[in-house]
Amino acid sequence: MREARNINKGRSWEYRVHRAVFLSGWFARRNINLRELVHGSPQTMAEIDIFAIDFDASLTPQTLVGECKNRKGGAKEADRVIWLMGVKQVLRCQHLLFAKPTIAGSVYSWARPYNVLLWDEAAIQDVEQRFGVSPTDGYIGSYNVDLIEGEAAAALKTASTDVRFRRAHDFIANSFWYSGNSSRAKRLPAYFEVLSQVRRLSPRQTDFLVAEGLIALLVSALLTAGLMQRISPARAVTQLMDGFASGAASATVLREIAGRADDYYRDALARVAKTTSTGVKPMDIPRLVDHVAQPPSWLTEYLSLARQVSESPTHATQLLRLSDLLLFERMVYGNESVNLSEFVSGPVDELLRLVQLAAHFLRRVWHVEAELLERLLALEGVDAGKGEMPAQQLVLPQNSD
Repeated sequence: MREARNINKGRSWEYRVHRAVFLSGWFARRNINLRELVHGSPQTMAEIDIFAIDFDASLTPQTLVGECKNRKGGAKEADRVIWLMGVKQVLRCQHLLFAKPTIAGSVYSWARPYNVLLWDEAAIQDVEQRFGVSPTDGYIGSYNVDLIEGEAAAALKTASTDVRFRRAHDFIANSFWYSGNSSRAKRLPAYFEVLSQVRRLSPRQTDFLVAEGLIALLVSALLTAGLMQRISPARAVTQLMDGFASGAASATVLREIAGRADDYYRDALARVAKTTSTGVKPMDIPRLVDHVAQPPSWLTEYLSLARQVSESPTHATQLLRLSDLLLFERMVYGNESVNLSEFVSGPVDELLRLVQLAAHFLRRVWHVEAELLERLLALEGVDAGKGEMPAQQLVLPQNSD
């Protein structure tokens, strides 16, 4: 574990809250921008400090949004809670978190009916003490301050002149986390394709960006698997085929429109042929209905991946947490000393196999060539001989007046 570098107090508090949410059992992300098109131009509607996800035994996702404030005094505390309640409706989240070193007692009383988690300094310290970390050290994985403020920031700065990559990474870092699952999964191959064309990135910077995409693939696969588990297999496949084939409308509707267009142009060509003196000449004209609203060629392999990563649904969240620490801390940052079993419950070596399965999918199906994937696939185990922790329930510090 590395000591956090000297950053401003607001950012430092966000890292601490991110770590506390992660250690409490969630898979957590930080700094997600909620953007929408306004008059054709993307506008940032809200900045989400903490976004976290947890899966239950049926692979139904539970999501959390959090707001972090580090300023002294009680001004606008209730205002931010109300703001969170609005974001909850937009993102269809189930849990809200407001974190501030000191929170007025009246805010606890006011927020109680709305089931909002209010974390102060004492609540954060409670989590830190349970895992033996302090406010200044123990930052690993996606909340490793040195990694995020160093290599990750440098990678984005280096690639910032590439407009296509900037847009692709903006998708991975932001809208991916609140978009419909079929649409976000369909955009993932383009992210890796654009990344492969970026020059001037160091190997470590490339590894970080590939790791981000690999975790996004696992999230999508788990969400897809959840849909397949909650409804009948035949209906799930039909729904997924329709979702992956369509854009803004239903695939069935799009194909019906294309079929009508085919009929119109066929009749128009037939009328032209009847009026010409040169006679009818055979033409091979592709039909729109055969090309519009078709699912991607890799969908069958993707659904197979989704089924396999859901073999142990009770460990779905732990799969993402292991991926976070393994990819970012060990493979990108190079910290081999971290014991993954201290932070991940469940069979870590079996979870590693599922991460490798996703890496194999990237290499074989989407043809992603990356040194990180080669090293990942070469791993034979993690934390060998250290056993496994029993599966744990998600535990969050409760509000205390």
